[in-house]
Amino acid sequence: MYRMSRFCSGVRNGACSIRAMPESALTQWYNDRFGSGSSRIRRIGIVALARRLLIDLWRYLDTGVLPDGAWTKSEFASSHAAVTT
Repeated sequence: MYRMSRFCSGVRNGACSIRAMPESALTQWYNDRFGSGSSRIRRIGIVALARRLLIDLWRYLDTGVLPDGAWTKSEFASSHAAVTT
């Protein structure tokens, strides 16, 4: 049961990644590969996206390099503060 809850957490993170970072490489990959499919295919794609997201997170923690198109919280805040002022 514990393993399944960790897995579902990764799936939720994958789905949130699509909405939060529409220009990231992972989001582009998901949309190109699964965006026009049926709901079953998109659900399978979310699992694949969650796996890729976890791999990118591991690489970030190991090497410190952000995935293509991703940003840190401080970069996001500074870019949006410039737009709103």
